[in-house]
Parts: sequence; structure tokens; C-alpha cells
Amino acid sequence: MNYQEAIDYIHSASWLGMKLGLERIRELLLLMGNPQDKLKIVHVAGTNGKGSTCEMLSRTLEESGFKTGLFVSPFIRTFNERMQINHRLISDEELASTATYVKNFTDIMKCQPSEFEIVTAIAFEYFYRNKCDYVVMEVGLGGRLDATNIIKKPVLSVITTIDYDHMQQLGNSLSEIAAEKAGIIKGADVVSYHQEKEVIEVFERVSEEKRSKLIVADFDEIRYFGHDDKFQFFSYKNGTKYALSLMGEHQLKNASVVLESVDVLRNSGIRIPEEAVKSAFKKSFWPGRFEIISKDPLFIVDGSHNPQGARAMVDAVKRYYPERQTVTMIGISSNKDIEKIIEIFDEITKCYVSIEADTYRAIDKEELAVILRKTGKPVYISDTIVDGIEKTISLAEDDEIAISVGSLFTVAEVREYFCRY
Repeated sequence: MNYQEAIDYIHSASWLGMKLGLERIRELLLLMGNPQDKLKIVHVAGTNGKGSTCEMLSRTLEESGFKTGLFVSPFIRTFNERMQINHRLISDEELASTATYVKNFTDIMKCQPSEFEIVTAIAFEYFYRNKCDYVVMEVGLGGRLDATNIIKKPVLSVITTIDYDHMQQLGNSLSEIAAEKAGIIKGADVVSYHQEKEVIEVFERVSEEKRSKLIVADFDEIRYFGHDDKFQFFSYKNGTKYALSLMGEHQLKNASVVLESVDVLRNSGIRIPEEAVKSAFKKSFWPGRFEIISKDPLFIVDGSHNPQGARAMVDAVKRYYPERQTVTMIGISSNKDIEKIIEIFDEITKCYVSIEADTYRAIDKEELAVILRKTGKPVYISDTIVDGIEKTISLAEDDEIAISVGSLFTVAEVREYFCRY
């Protein structure tokens, strides 16, 4: 297969929808010789912050001199973003070659794997072929039944913040969602974001059952020293000062999880110099997460699509741009907690621009506008994302901020718009 044929093959399984469970991925990887068993994997689950945490962890290992694989989802611009080695995206040729290899085995399976299972198998084979020293792997959905959880025993398990999201698949309470995420705990140490009491209780129980040591980041130990236009400055526990390129208080918390993870890895014998951590924090970049896409006009894009993500975004605006209002462009999936998310954004919003996010699950822009009008704020409707961007910019006064929120699927088009002009 060539590159386009490989992409078509991967997406051809999308009609199967979401199929949680390990039976198909187990059969496929067995046919492939179980490449995942030959890799040293840091496994990362959670509701929010997975991507940023994976970015900081993989950067840290890379800066320490290790050949480091990174597997994340979703992609923003190109599919190849999902698999990287030392922050070099998988090439079109490598993707085509590896997908062709995997297809040889899926063709003989009676029960066809899902799209995500195929992608996961391609990633395992790609990292194995390239002899990665370590792989940082983000869970696709949940944890317990996610295809990435075919890993027998990771080097380290990491769980970021837990919130209400994907409840149809994961459960309606925090403890139920936590139990699904805790499925990645299996014998290795586990580092967790500081969570609600009911979540930590689940992690403690599962960690004890699996004989894993649980380490919970202590946010009271974070010292914030301010920020400039590139970095925010902080220390954690030992007083070492770091410059972090990812903005927002939530990113300081994610960084503290990374620092706890670094301690665990060091204690296991992995050499991670302090300068490597400092360099990694300076270089870390994660698109679509409080990303200042333009300074004139000031336009910030954020993929926040659940209440916790919305809260992090709003708090970041308040921290860095106090007393300034926003013109908020929003497009969101219909299965999200839309009214709660709008309630949070309403704290900083002067008016709204309703768009339809670039996903088949998106709520219609007219329906979204009806919900937005309940706030009593002016609501404008745009037929396309580009029209929405231009309307948002035109509505924002000099002392106001244009923002795009609600979906990671909108991020790519916003970024492309500003790259053109």
C-alpha cells in the first residue's frame, strides 16, 4: 500500500465504531509476534491533561538521551502526529509499510479490529522496528478495556485528572470512571494527579490489589513565581526553579505529576539529569491547549470540551488577562455537558459566535445558539469555521480577547487560518 491507501485502510474500520475490549487486539498482536512485549512503556490515562503530560514526559526522556516513542490522539493536522520518535513524525513511507504489514494479519482475522486497534498495532510495530528505548503511550478511551492496555506491565503508570466525560462508555460516577482508568495499574508504580477523595480511594484499592505503589502529586508544594510572554516559572518540593512553556495553572499541576514520575523513573535506575527536565519543560509544546495563535489580534485557541477543561481555560484567561472579556467562538459535540460548559465560559464572555465543530457528533450551530441565548449575551451564528473566526475577530475590541473553544476538531482549521494570513 502507498500512504493514501494505508490511511484509507485504517479509516475503513471506522464503520465498526467504538469497540472496547482486548480480545481483537490480543489476537492481532499475537499474530504479529507481540511487539508490545518488547517495549518499555510509560502508560498514561486520564480525562484531561493526557496529551500535555505525555509531551512533557517524552521530552524529558528524549532530552535525557533516550530514543523515545510517543503515541497520542487525536491528531490536529495530519494523522502522522499520532506516532512520533524523538518528536519526528512517522514518515508517509514508514506508515504505509507498517500498515501493510499489519493488514496482512487483519485480513485473516474472523472478527475485524476497530480503527483504534489497528492504529495501536501499527504504533507498537513502528516503535519496535525502530528500537525505541522508551515509549510514552496515551490511552485512547478509559483504560481497562482500551487497546493500549494490552501492555502486560508498564515501566510506569500515570493517571492525569479525572472528570465526567464519555460517561456512556465509562460510567456515571467519578468512582466508576476512576475504576476504568485504574485498569492501567498493573504491578508497576503509579503516579496520579491530585484527585477527588472518591477517585483516590479507587486508586488506593486497585494499587493495593495489584501490588503497585501509588504516588499522588501534592499541589500544595507548587510555588508559582509569575510568567512572561513565553514561560511560567515555578518550583515543586525541592526548590528547583523551572520555566514551563505550557501556560495555565493546570499545566503546573500536570508538570508536578511529571516531576513525581521522573522521581519514580530515577529510583528504578533510569538516568534523567536535572538539566534534561529543565530543557524539556522549556521545549514542551502541545497545540490547541491555551495556544496563543495570534497576538495581533489576540486570539487563543483551546480544545476544552468538558467542564474541567473549560474551568482550566477560564482560570487561565483570568490569570494572564485579568479584567478582560472574551468574544467566544464555540462549536461542540452534542454528547458533551454543553450547558455546564457554557455556564463556565460565561464568566469571561461578552458575546458568542456559534459554529458547527468539524465532527459528525457536532451539535447543529442553530441548536447551540438556542442554548447560548439562555445566557442573555448576544449570539452570532456563522456558517463556516472561517466565517466564525473572522466574525469573532471583528467583534473583539482592542482590550478584549478572541477565543475558540469546545472541540479539538476545530483547532486545525483555526491554526491553518492564521498560518495563511
